Amino acid sequence: MQVCRKRIAATVAALTIIASITIAAVQAGAEPNVARTPLLFRSFLTVGPTLNRYLEQLRPVFARLDADGDGLITERDVDFHDNMQRVRMRAASLQEVMMCDLDGDGFVTEGEARSAMKYLHRDSREPERQRMKVDQYVDHIMTLDANKDGKVSLVEARNLDTLQIALTAGLAGEAARALKILQLDSTSTAELTLQQYEDAAEAFFRAVDTDNDGIISRQERDAVPLH
Repeated sequence: MQVCRKRIAATVAALTIIASITIAAVQAGAEPNVARTPLLFRSFLTVGPTLNRYLEQLRPVFARLDADGDGLITERDVDFHDNMQRVRMRAASLQEVMMCDLDGDGFVTEGEARSAMKYLHRDSREPERQRMKVDQYVDHIMTLDANKDGKVSLVEARNLDTLQIALTAGLAGEAARALKILQLDSTSTAELTLQQYEDAAEAFFRAVDTDNDGIISRQERDAVPLH
């Protein structure tokens, strides 16, 4: 799990700007950098909401990121989300391969893969294009036959696109989002409470509400970078 956290952290750091809002800065009276606020906060900001309405919209997100339901966002949640993402991807890989198991014996042969793909593409109006698609898919599936016995087993099937699965688990989904939101913690405890989360969101809202009327106008919303 420690390796998992390091891998996700390194990947997210390389591809995203980690949030710079901290509760310490808010308490010190420093104005948050709107352009570097978590995308999560910016994506929920629409024209017209009051602060209370804005926070109400963000609370369910905190609950979803709190994978173990202990009321905190911690590295445990990052690991939990990452593991569940991998489970879902493995299940998807198994489903994709084993839908070609036409005789239900738990193995997929080249003949079965070809028959299944021809069936799925039977309405193609371009026979040559259909043939190429079928050939590519069959070749793709049969590369999973690690022991070269002419068939792909359940164990072998779960290795479909292993690299892509690893990248997807690290770059997207709740694991990456939880890790970025965890950066809002300013106490060095590696945990974020709902109150800290809402304090950071409120600081962002007030920074955007430049006329201090308690409502986000279209002009104020349009001034916020979306990416």
